[in-house]
Amino acid sequence: MKRLDTWDQVYEIKAAADKALAEVAERFGLKYKPVGKWSADAEGLVFKSEFFCTHENGMPAAFERLCAEYQLEPSDYGKVFQGSDREYRLIGINPKSRKQPFICVCTRTGKEYSYGPKIPLQNPRGYRARSWVLSLR
Repeated sequence: MKRLDTWDQVYEIKAAADKALAEVAERFGLKYKPVGKWSADAEGLVFKSEFFCTHENGMPAAFERLCAEYQLEPSDYGKVFQGSDREYRLIGINPKSRKQPFICVCTRTGKEYSYGPKIPLQNPRGYRARSWVLSLR
């Protein structure tokens, strides 16, 4: 039985898998994104992937579909806002998360974060105002 002997081998397999999946996504007109953490041991490698549809401007189709429910406009996709200590870009909506439905990426580090209801221009779903206020520009 073949085993994964070194971490270099694991990283090489993960990079090759990401490259191959990105090529598959491109072939079908989709976008590919690795999701969450991944793990590996001597017997194998486990990771999640996401394939999704986008518009020509890069906006995920799901954002356009969900934005009105959260009192946003499609033009709000990609807008930058000032958090408590950094700038963030709005890149998605997670409808399964009631408390922090907005997916944002830090413009400095590139790390993804979830944010609560005060990101939009209006307060969606009548949430009470929090002590911190964010505004899109």
